[in-house]
Amino acid sequence: NIATESDNLGLQAGIIWEMTEKWKIDALVGRSWIETEYERGEFIFFNPETGEFETARIEDEDSRSTIGRLAVNYRELTYGVIADISAAISPSGGGVLREDNQARLTFYWKPLERLRLDFDGRVGESNTTDERIDDGRDYSELGIRFAYQFAEEWWLSVRYRHRVQEYDQ
Repeated sequence: NIATESDNLGLQAGIIWEMTEKWKIDALVGRSWIETEYERGEFIFFNPETGEFETARIEDEDSRSTIGRLAVNYRELTYGVIADISAAISPSGGGVLREDNQARLTFYWKPLERLRLDFDGRVGESNTTDERIDDGRDYSELGIRFAYQFAEEWWLSVRYRHRVQEYDQ
């Protein structure tokens, strides 16, 4: 059982630049400082090389990371395209912090005023901030979303995503 507590201090600066009525750029960049403490940081794992169960301990860590997002938006009355790249830090289900870098491309189309269809693709890589743990993964994702606006502030949306991951264990 691993209990994790982390403090994250981040500083970011950015700009939103509407170059024309159709083109917009969002840029945000910064630095993140993270202190992580692992309570009961011992865990048991099976070592396939020795054929035995072993115990390992995760030590507390301090890490720094560059974070940010750059997005370019192009929009027309009935369609638009959004391309963005990002770097972020987030907690994982395994009790460690992950650094996630990704690129995404979205195309949306509004055939009618209250209907919208989105197509998007994303590729990325994710690693723990603790360099002592080798558990990187690469992923890609394709998605489609259909949305219907049935009232002023209300939407009904259906989405399908297909995701492929490759990772080391």
